Amino acid sequence: VFISEELISDRLRRLPNLRNSLIRAGCVEIKISNDPQILKYYASLLRRYFSKEQLLVLEFENKIVLVMHAPDEDSFASLHDKLNDILISQGLRCGISNIFDRFNTLRDHYLQAQAALSFNPDTPGICLFHDIFFDYMLSFLPAHIASSMISPKIINMLKLQEAYQFSLIETLKQYLKCGCNLQKTAGALFIHKNTALYRLNHIREILHTDLDDPEENLQLLLSIKILEKYPDRKSTRLNS
Repeated sequence: VFISEELISDRLRRLPNLRNSLIRAGCVEIKISNDPQILKYYASLLRRYFSKEQLLVLEFENKIVLVMHAPDEDSFASLHDKLNDILISQGLRCGISNIFDRFNTLRDHYLQAQAALSFNPDTPGICLFHDIFFDYMLSFLPAHIASSMISPKIINMLKLQEAYQFSLIETLKQYLKCGCNLQKTAGALFIHKNTALYRLNHIREILHTDLDDPEENLQLLLSIKILEKYPDRKSTRLNS
């Protein structure tokens, strides 16, 4: 995929304060994309709802490309909410890249937006690349190599699962995804904070770790993601 930088640069030069903005790329999925009139209709619709200072809407290779920009992440959040409501009301989906601040990386971030769509086929509205980061990374690894990277601590925890009435893996996963925040973990699991603490204390004992090492936590979360991506590998590793 190649985006004409000359075309988009010309549009971006007309926008004020872009140099001080954070940028995200987006790709809107149009199911009948081979009909130019439908493409133009949705592009025009988005232009009516957003100013050029918020959202640049381009038609490119039977797709709608969005260049979103805002002065800070809070402004991005409100922009996302508004865009998400419009997309869902129109039955549209849009992949959104990570934030970037250098225009010469636009093409790479546009590809992130496309990946967000392809890895979230059932998600309505906005699909964030941030949410599929691990899946995207793992897609470049053969299954047997990915499964060999699963932490032995996770394998051991799976072997001990039958002794517990709650899911060790799901509890650990939510704790790591919530940035090791106990209150957020309890909310994600719909349990009381004390219950979450009770479960995590058991998990710490099993793993022989306090879960305060960022690099080890990343390996544990990646291991869980590998198990989710290749569930058939779980029994293989348990029996090895």
